[in-house]
Amino acid sequence: MPNLPAVLRAFLVAMMLIACTCRVLPADGLVAPAIRQNSMRGLYEWYRRNAVPLPHLPAETYIRYAWKQLEPERDKYDFSVIDADIERARARGQRLAFRVMPACSGAQALVPDYLVAALPKGVWFDDNRNRTSAVPNTYFPDWNDPLFLDRTNRLIDALGQRYDGNPGIAWVEIGSYGNWGEWHTSPYKYPNPQGGLSGTDDTKRAIVDMYVRAFRRTRLIMMTDDSVGLLYALSKSPTIGIRRDSLGKDWFERGLKQDPRRLAAVQERWKTAPFVTEFFGFGPKDPDLAGAFTLAKTQVVEYHVSAVGNGNMPRWQQLAPDAQAAIAAMADCAGYDLHVSATATVSDSKHGRMVSISASWSNTGSAPVYDPWNVTYVLLPAAGEPQEPVALGGSGVDLRSILPAPEAHPIVMDEQIPLPKSLAPGQYALAVKVTDPSGIRPDMALDEASPAIPSLCVIAHFSVR
Repeated sequence: MPNLPAVLRAFLVAMMLIACTCRVLPADGLVAPAIRQNSMRGLYEWYRRNAVPLPHLPAETYIRYAWKQLEPERDKYDFSVIDADIERARARGQRLAFRVMPACSGAQALVPDYLVAALPKGVWFDDNRNRTSAVPNTYFPDWNDPLFLDRTNRLIDALGQRYDGNPGIAWVEIGSYGNWGEWHTSPYKYPNPQGGLSGTDDTKRAIVDMYVRAFRRTRLIMMTDDSVGLLYALSKSPTIGIRRDSLGKDWFERGLKQDPRRLAAVQERWKTAPFVTEFFGFGPKDPDLAGAFTLAKTQVVEYHVSAVGNGNMPRWQQLAPDAQAAIAAMADCAGYDLHVSATATVSDSKHGRMVSISASWSNTGSAPVYDPWNVTYVLLPAAGEPQEPVALGGSGVDLRSILPAPEAHPIVMDEQIPLPKSLAPGQYALAVKVTDPSGIRPDMALDEASPAIPSLCVIAHFSVR
């Protein structure tokens, strides 16, 4: 910082000390790769853990809940686990994202016991992949039974009444159908021995409608494995995002291409809503992990992925250096990458001294910003002046409108901001600060910002006489 004014240098040093004591993620002595972190870009926390060591906590944390966790007895809802996860996340500067699962391979019954007893066409399957038992250990409800649909609707309605519009929630996934709530029933076959069928088109649309009615102010994310459900969900609102859970495998793209309508919808959705994903589920003995993570990077860029789960893969220490480098490169490509530069000139008017700002914003990332953010101009003090940084006023720029390639084009904001009447003559720096309207998430780090002070980005300098 040799060319900065003395007071500005002192201010930056103080901010560095603060930055070094806030939100640092313990990594057991591991060296964190150089991955830029912001809300809804890069890596999100996976089931309260982070496989890739990061210098700061991700701004989103993701968890799935079994239905019976939330309704242990009929009509007796217990959302304390979600409440606790929201509060834990908020205390750490994070938002919670979640899905409700009605079934999970090898996990017994995830629906409440009263439903298991009441659905004659529900079925127990044998998930014997671990070869530990021949006893059926996976329960699938009868997706089309009116009781199943009614009870699903009541649960989702109760969740919406409690959490819709909660600023501590990043997104809610439209689950409640299929294995893991992923909108497929693999590897189990239908009709089942009791004559039950996989979900009909009417059933799938009904489940989508339950979520759309319940969550009108909170972002919804829809799985991509079922064309009927996906296309119907995307038709309900341009803000409903998408999720695909096979990143790093050729199935990620091959599965989408099985239905041209589904592929076309996914290829367009990134312009208005986020694409989130997770790895296929790699183990330390999988061959060519570096190749899988390199393929994941290609998929992230091609499909405009915003955020990838920081889990479902080997521990960082188990990865070879080439695999570590590949996953870091992939994570750094996910989501937006905003840049801003500006010119600033001072003039006098009948309203007092004004600074005229012409700020050019661009996005060189793979996806847009999807959430509202507040952008504020900040005046940094002149040399030798015992002043604190001054928030001059808000910018009218909407960061959500700054699209990346192939739609990329800079957005120029020409704005006039009044200067404080008591401002002393001298050289000043103009910076921008991007903050979360809810106050939960950390400030957005812009590309040109100082690594030590990522929330403050100097964009211009000007003189006051």
